[in-house]
Amino acid sequence: MTKRESEQYQRFLDAAFTEFAHKGFRGATIKSIGQAAGLKSPSLIYWYFPTKEDLFLEIVRDQQPLLQAIIDADSLLDHPPKEPLLSLAKTYISSMEQPEMQQMARLFLAEVGQ
Repeated sequence: MTKRESEQYQRFLDAAFTEFAHKGFRGATIKSIGQAAGLKSPSLIYWYFPTKEDLFLEIVRDQQPLLQAIIDADSLLDHPPKEPLLSLAKTYISSMEQPEMQQMARLFLAEVGQ
């Protein structure tokens, strides 16, 4: 089993998502994320993620299907424009119906504004 397949890895991502969504990037700390994940030593997170920025980027990739679709844009170029545009629009609408995604969108907007 790889690091990414472990239950602990997913626990880190879930805890970090919640911390970032509620406290923002600057307010969330490795210590608070580790505590939210139930770790005795928050520094264990560094085994999975060298920096807080790396952890944040992984959460974005993990939690945002729209962003993932954009990152994998090469596969979209193989289709007529209408198909990927409809797919992106549906993904955006469905993701924004989730309260967690609304929190993440607020986080992005707050971070961009600073």
